[in-house]
Amino acid sequence: MDKMNIEGVLVTNLKKIHNPKGNIFHCMKNDDQGYKGFGEAYFSTINHDEIKGWNKHKLMTLNLVVPIGEVAFVLYDDRVNSKAKCKYFKSILSEEN
Repeated sequence: MDKMNIEGVLVTNLKKIHNPKGNIFHCMKNDDQGYKGFGEAYFSTINHDEIKGWNKHKLMTLNLVVPIGEVAFVLYDDRVNSKAKCKYFKSILSEEN
């Protein structure tokens, strides 16, 4: 897999506020880089050792957050005029990154 360099894809760390009763994660605010407004929010689980695909979105900005566990996201750039056309990119997200 190639280094993550798809135009428009940002990987940012969540701000973690430590608390003895359970940490608090600051996910996103309206002045964050990459914030494009709000449309919807939903949560999904992935069973251990399973692969789960997402639909291809042409007009939607997705904000993916992994607060528990670890998930490998693999992206494929099929945009005609992209410098990264026909390349795959992988990023592993967790509560640590």
